[in-house]
Amino acid sequence: MAEGGYAGFGAFYLLGCMVHRNGGVVVPGQVPDRNPNCGPAAGRVAFFLCIPFACVFTYYCLDKFFDFSWATAVNNLVVFVFTTVCALAALLEHGRVYTLVTALTTTATLLYLHFGARWPRIGQAFFVYLLLMPGFFAVNGVLTGTGLAAPVVNYNPTDLLNLRVLTIPVEDFVYGFTQFLLNVYFFEKFAKRESGSVAG
Repeated sequence: MAEGGYAGFGAFYLLGCMVHRNGGVVVPGQVPDRNPNCGPAAGRVAFFLCIPFACVFTYYCLDKFFDFSWATAVNNLVVFVFTTVCALAALLEHGRVYTLVTALTTTATLLYLHFGARWPRIGQAFFVYLLLMPGFFAVNGVLTGTGLAAPVVNYNPTDLLNLRVLTIPVEDFVYGFTQFLLNVYFFEKFAKRESGSVAG
């Protein structure tokens, strides 16, 4: 974590549009300020566009070439385990913002997809997410400091459980799964709508 309890993206990740509080140079180990005249930092935009796209593309390709119909058998188990663990985390660690938001978002997402939308691919998405883990470890590991002198992404230790796999907080795994679920669900939803409009 950077000085002063700062949590967020480090200077390396922001890729420009940066000015230091005390002048024009970003000093390693000090927290920079973004120039208000600049748009969103390229690194953040790329992360939240490219990573979800790559994950959905991988899911789509695997779905085309392999039969995952067997994975529906574990839908109930995935929903039960994740919602139970997340509900307990939210209840017992409600003072930790990242933990609380991740737990509540994951619980709400799974309950909606399973009981509201009755989406049958939760189990399939879970197994594909497991297949994506090597890439997740490579990207998220570097962002959180694996192999680096300082992490690219900084976390305030009071906002999370501080349980990590290598340097990756466990919340990132759960948050990543939730993001993946929503991206795949809406991708399929919009694809069906598009194919229906074309057929009509």
